[in-house]
Amino acid sequence: MSATVYILVEGNYFKDDNGQERFCPTITLVRDNKNVIVVDPGVLPDEKVLTQALENQGLSVNDVTMVCLTHSHLDHYKNVSIFPNARVVDYFGVWSQDT
Repeated sequence: MSATVYILVEGNYFKDDNGQERFCPTITLVRDNKNVIVVDPGVLPDEKVLTQALENQGLSVNDVTMVCLTHSHLDHYKNVSIFPNARVVDYFGVWSQDT
């Protein structure tokens, strides 16, 4: 099976509850055999936007095995903690709950 790539959330900007502009990167899903990878689960007006996008793909946050961060800006990594079973890959290395 080859990898498949889906856009979960298109990049956009929004105003938060304080009226400040926030930016959300494009959040991507990569499925490859048993790997379920979310790329850049950044800032969103509501976390439910991302969980609903995963549900539309037949997945939950528990199914995600890896989160990949393209770089360490808040708008790219803010929601990394919602994936309890995922290892996190960034330019420093691979992280899991233990390390």
